[in-house]
Amino acid sequence: MTELTDLIPGLIRASLVDEGGQAWIYRGLDQEGRWVAVKLLKQGLPRAAEAASRLRLEAELLRRFSHRSIPRLLREGELEDGRPYYLTPWFEGETLADCGPILSRKEALRVMHDVIDAIQHAHCLRLPTGRGVVHRDLHLRNVLVTVGGRGVVLDFGAANPLASLTVDHATHVGELVGADAALAPELRSAGSAGAQTSADVWALGKLLQFLRPQIAGFGRDGQFERLLKFCLAEDPNKRYQDADELKEAFASWRAQQRVPAPRTQSRRWKFPTGLAAGLALSLVPWLSSGPVYAGDEFVPSVASMLEPAYLNGVSSSASAAEVERLHQALEQARAALRLQDERADQVSSEEREAQVTAARVAV
Repeated sequence: MTELTDLIPGLIRASLVDEGGQAWIYRGLDQEGRWVAVKLLKQGLPRAAEAASRLRLEAELLRRFSHRSIPRLLREGELEDGRPYYLTPWFEGETLADCGPILSRKEALRVMHDVIDAIQHAHCLRLPTGRGVVHRDLHLRNVLVTVGGRGVVLDFGAANPLASLTVDHATHVGELVGADAALAPELRSAGSAGAQTSADVWALGKLLQFLRPQIAGFGRDGQFERLLKFCLAEDPNKRYQDADELKEAFASWRAQQRVPAPRTQSRRWKFPTGLAAGLALSLVPWLSSGPVYAGDEFVPSVASMLEPAYLNGVSSSASAAEVERLHQALEQARAALRLQDERADQVSSEEREAQVTAARVAV
């Protein structure tokens, strides 16, 4: 049997370490003394031309990416039989599926930050055909945690530019990619062709859910639950629409601030200024006494009406007194929301203490 080192120039050592549905993964050493990962298309695949096109697209995307948590392309080529391959740096570490349960909170937070940031980079990538790349295959075994603790996103073999979901590059309608639990509902029902960035948000939500014991602990964290809610909504229009929006929400949670709702739920209501101020002020007692979370479908719209962007927009046509009333309403509403969060945290603390006491009595 011909050795891989005889087929790929510059490779002096190679050993098979993994096998996917369409490609083999080797760990190799090149002539420059670098440990590399080699991805080589398998032989005898059905729809081989499409599979080869997809691997070449993956190599091209890796060439264009520039992020420390996405492997960079070192070089690519073809064997004599026409099968494409490419080389990237080798990362030493374990998959999130293997090491996730033993990560510390600090380590888990860093990994999720790295992964969300990497997917944001993909979603925001500017290409000649448009903007944005959807990973479509993000799951526990496609996230590597390096020995240095960095999260790395692997396997862009199913990825597609948003503007060029063609038969050559996309999977056929009805053909699924990715681990089933990480697949967004719309992909399970209609296949992966035409996937939008919100499908990756679902997969990121599944990663957050998997790491919940490490990140948020076992007690109730209302804001973390809110974050998951907006990642894992069945309706993609009710999710965060891309990793950029999720990154902002994740940062708000880490800063112990209220997690924002998706922008798709924060419509700008165009009320007359006086009516907006009056409505906002009338809502303050309700916000102060009622459960804020029970009104999640309504509160974002009210909040967006009170946001500075809206206030700035009406300043030119409103009187100084009206604008001042709006600012006061905004501050009172924010104070009410903070009070509700504090009450929720207090209830959670009391519940935990009661559970501990009950356990001690039982013993």
